[in-house]
Amino acid sequence: MTFTGNFHTDSAHKYAFLNISNQATSNDLVPFAAGHQPASLGNGVSISAGTMASHHLFTIAIAAPETTSAKHMLFHNCVCTNFQISADTGTDGGRYKYSATFSTGGNYQSLASTTSVAPSASYLNTTNVTLGGINASSFKVADINATLNSFTVTVDFPAVWTGAGSLGFETVNRTQECSITFDAQVKYDSLTDELINTFDTQAAAVDGVGLNIVNSANFDIAINDYILTNVAMSEGDIMMLDISGKSVDDGTEALLSLDWSA
Repeated sequence: MTFTGNFHTDSAHKYAFLNISNQATSNDLVPFAAGHQPASLGNGVSISAGTMASHHLFTIAIAAPETTSAKHMLFHNCVCTNFQISADTGTDGGRYKYSATFSTGGNYQSLASTTSVAPSASYLNTTNVTLGGINASSFKVADINATLNSFTVTVDFPAVWTGAGSLGFETVNRTQECSITFDAQVKYDSLTDELINTFDTQAAAVDGVGLNIVNSANFDIAINDYILTNVAMSEGDIMMLDISGKSVDDGTEALLSLDWSA
């Protein structure tokens, strides 16, 4: 299942990233660490048996607003397999959007009692993030202070479920590759016109800034080692460049860092 919507710096969106990056603590700076390896998730149906950390699996509850005959839907033993953040200056005033995809190997359960699912707190209007908060001098793509129109950062780390059990699959683990990619559309000008040649002549991954966004709304994004996967002209009201890249692991710097600090 996939959920999409307006991105907030509240804990709910952070927890999805913590799950896919295999981190148990909700720190302000959440890096996808260098040398990252899939967690040994073990038994997918019994956290209490001690074979799995508490942050490895979670339950998604879809609560019905009707309180007499409607039922809630509970999906047990979920993992986040894809997490994406994006924004476009021409959409909703540049408000950040998110997409999170979850996979479950546990059993499905329906509950008739609304008291079985606790209500969640509403998001605050002060926790949204927009492109209007970006410090232009601190925005970089492929190590260039370009004029940004839109961006997307995607973390894709599929899950594999194995073994039949009475409560669902018995074992879950991650696939071999965690893919972290970024896309950005920037203005084609004297600063960025060199990127076409850079893409054509690149011979190895770059130890430099692939994408860096410093946002005054206290949500920063950083990819520091990368390889370009696409550079293409995009004709619109003015000429733009579509730039795509992939994070690579140098064994030292984080593959991706998201900073929720206030």
